[in-house]
Amino acid sequence: MIIENTKQASKIKLFFMLIPVVFTASILALLLLEIPNYFWHVVALGTFMVIMFVVLSLLQFNYIHFEQTPQKILFRFYGIGPLNKKYQTFKINPPLFITHKIERDIFGLVPKLYLYVSIKNEIAKYPPISITGLSKNQRQQLINALTALETMNKKRT
Repeated sequence: MIIENTKQASKIKLFFMLIPVVFTASILALLLLEIPNYFWHVVALGTFMVIMFVVLSLLQFNYIHFEQTPQKILFRFYGIGPLNKKYQTFKINPPLFITHKIERDIFGLVPKLYLYVSIKNEIAKYPPISITGLSKNQRQQLINALTALETMNKKRT
């Protein structure tokens, strides 16, 4: 099973790229229209743009590639916002997978996936994966796949 959010990630990246373009076009329009006190308009637009970047970056949108085979569970993901460009890969041996948990950060806007595995008779917790960039359908597919694996592993023990 493969789940990836290429289309959503492309749209989000395009939106991030449009913000400075709209800002620049607005500045040029203010200059060409010779609006008095345009400096304050530029400051307001610049402040708005910075706030948009920060808020959208706090939502931690990720490109996510999830692949489940009998030999491995693979998560590849990276931030698509301007402030979070960290590339990561988690490769898990399916029999070692214990459970997963979803917690919400930042006023419930950012769902984060936590993965738990068994390593040397102890439970290890992977760093969280923000699944904000997944559609509701993709999130549900991911949760269903992990829950099925979790149930299967519980039956083995």
